[in-house]
Order: sequence, then C-alpha cells, then structure tokens
Amino acid sequence: MQDMSFKNQFELDDYIKVNYVKALGAGREGACFLLPNDIVIKKLYDEYVKEYVLRFKNIDNPSFVFPKNVCMIDGYVKAYFMEYARGESLFDNIINEVKIDKLVSDLKVLVNNVRELSKLGIETYDVVGKNIIYDGNIFKIIDTLRYSWLSNRDEFNSNIRMIMQTVYESIIRGIPKDYRVHINMDMRTDMYLLTHPDEVIYDLKDQASEAFDEDIHTLGDIKLLLKK
Repeated sequence: MQDMSFKNQFELDDYIKVNYVKALGAGREGACFLLPNDIVIKKLYDEYVKEYVLRFKNIDNPSFVFPKNVCMIDGYVKAYFMEYARGESLFDNIINEVKIDKLVSDLKVLVNNVRELSKLGIETYDVVGKNIIYDGNIFKIIDTLRYSWLSNRDEFNSNIRMIMQTVYESIIRGIPKDYRVHINMDMRTDMYLLTHPDEVIYDLKDQASEAFDEDIHTLGDIKLLLKK
C-alpha cells in the first residue's frame, strides 16, 4: 500500500465504501475496515501529524501491528493502513481450544517479542483483551498508535506486566477460584510468572489431573473438569 491523499472527508469515506470487504469494528480512535489483500484501513476520528502516526513504520516485530501508510486530508492524517491480524481476540474462545503445548509455545514467542520491542525503548499502551489477536499460531497486538518511544530505556517490565496480565485474565476466566489462588496473587507482580506462561498453564493442568482421571489437551478441558 502507498500513502494516499484525499480532497475531503467525503472522498475518503467514498473510497472506503467502494473498497472495503467488511467492517471490523470501532474503538476510541476510529473505525477499522478490511480491504482486499488483507489490508486494514482505520478511519480516525481525530487528525494527526504523519510523522507521529508512522514513527514505528519500520519496526519489524511479528507480534505488533503498526501503521504502515496513511491517508492525508489538508496535510493531516485522517486514516492509516496496516496489516490484517487474522484470528480472534482474547474475549473469544480460541485460547481455550488450542492444544496446551502449542499455546505455551506461542505465548513464549509473545514474551520474547515483547522483550525485543522493549529493547528499542518502546512503551506499550492500552493492551486490553480485544487488542490481542490469536489465530492458533501467533499472538498479534493491534491498536498501537499511542505507543511511546522512550530512548535509552528498556520498558520490558512494564510492557510484559500489561500484556501478560491481560493474557492471564483470559486464561483463568472460568476457572474456580479455589484452583487459582496463588496465580491470582502472583501473576500481577511476579516477573517470573509473567515471563513463564508454562508455569501458570501447566500448574492448572496438574491441578486438574490430580483431581480428575481424564485426558487433558486444552485449557477448555481444564475449565470443564474444574467446574465439576
């Protein structure tokens, strides 16, 4: 995709209306529409300076989706293009359906990608369940416009805390409190647990295995057993 210029908002709206495949949803910053070739256009409610919107354009990190090109009106950005993150958000059920070993492996990749991003001095912002997308192979984080670039600072601790707390909330959702006491207490502060999702998930699996003599393959299996 390339940068585009439009005479006015009506012309931009017409472009989206003619080209979009489906509407993906809206948030505080704007509304997203899927275009052909797995490109998303996000129409912004406010206007921004181009240099601000594209400051992370050249960051190549497989777990973070940054704006790549913009739509300009009167010298300001009114929309931007980014890749389409296929999958479901953490508010959906996919995290409960993937085999446990695969889920753990993919979460370890996410932790590593957060570490690599943090080394650049980038601080994440507003990472909530709807902004973490998972397709059963990789976790991708969207809505990155308000991230900050803090030079000479490694933001890993604050970034991983924000992201993995959100992931863990999804993981333990639906599990009775009796089986997650220490996880509830420690997952918000313990950097070891925040960076070792295998410890959290396999601990839940072990608890379910001890309580029930049944095969466990997914988080969904654990949640069904622990509800009995």
